[in-house]
Amino acid sequence: MSVAEILNYILGGTSLASAYVAWVSRKSQVQLAETNVLVKMQAAYKTFVADQQKEYEELKKEFELVKKKLAEYESKCKHCNNL
Repeated sequence: MSVAEILNYILGGTSLASAYVAWVSRKSQVQLAETNVLVKMQAAYKTFVADQQKEYEELKKEFELVKKKLAEYESKCKHCNNL
């Protein structure tokens, strides 16, 4: 049984004290919900950044490989007439 319920029983439910307690508990619930949302957003963002970094590194490696193969091709076919 919460403090709001106890005050509601003792003071009759129409008092300012029960209204205040209800307002404070609602305010704390909203703050808790906002905090939970922020924590989830941070976790999702960290996952997103990690995935993007991994993809970037893979693309960077692939680009370096293509660049290396192009340099090999150019060095082999430097004197070819097919260019």
